[in-house]
Amino acid sequence: MHELSIAGAICDAVKEHAGGDDIALLRIEVGTLSGVLADALDFCIREVARAEGLGEPEIVIDQIAPRCLCACGLEYDCTEILEGCPSCGGFDREVTAGMDVLIREIQTEGEEK
Repeated sequence: MHELSIAGAICDAVKEHAGGDDIALLRIEVGTLSGVLADALDFCIREVARAEGLGEPEIVIDQIAPRCLCACGLEYDCTEILEGCPSCGGFDREVTAGMDVLIREIQTEGEEK
């Protein structure tokens, strides 16, 4: 379960930001092509945060759909990775979104929502 190691890395970064305060809110973006299961990550973050003394934050996980940039110049949502570009039909493309796990927002107990 690599979600546990990802949760540990997230909590380490959050701990640096928090400066000893409990975390109220943690917003994470998970790309659907990242191979990370959002439910498993949510569970692991909660457990690691509790173990690390970060409190019991509200965790919001936004799933990010993949986007591709085709060699023809069209950037589009890659809803079906096995289908070609909707403009030219080609497969010479770069995935530009949907492969990452990112911390988007951290709020500590002392900050307003």
